[in-house]
Amino acid sequence: MLIVWEFVLNPTVGVWKAVADLSGVSPINLLRNEATALPILAMISIWQNLGFAVVLFLAGLSGIPGEMYEAAELDGADDAFSRFRRITWPMVGHVTFFVVVMLTVRSFQVFESVAVLTQAAPMMPPRFSPIPCIRKGLTFSEPISLRPSPWCSCW
Repeated sequence: MLIVWEFVLNPTVGVWKAVADLSGVSPINLLRNEATALPILAMISIWQNLGFAVVLFLAGLSGIPGEMYEAAELDGADDAFSRFRRITWPMVGHVTFFVVVMLTVRSFQVFESVAVLTQAAPMMPPRFSPIPCIRKGLTFSEPISLRPSPWCSCW
């Protein structure tokens, strides 16, 4: 999927170039620009994870029996907010917990997106600390130590 994003955001042959040409703007490399790289990577991460969360929440919502809402109306929960607060939210609490845990784990796996899309541009290492260690290990074929050491700038 990241290769598709690389094509879309390519300033010379991608969709971004076509959009910039139509609007009369000079296309810049959004992934190498320090002001736009982080927002673009955040947008890509949201795009990748949104469908996962929506499917899980839809599955959780479909598991709520309609009789519960009917019973809540009989008990006096007339407005939508009180039904949401007293029935919907507690019934999808386990789904919410699972989605939060899974998206938190996924947020720590950002190296793949950064390495593929920006080729670990020089402005990235201070923001994403594992990149200098991984780049050094991949580029120079040196082993990466799991303990702090002076040759690796990420500790």
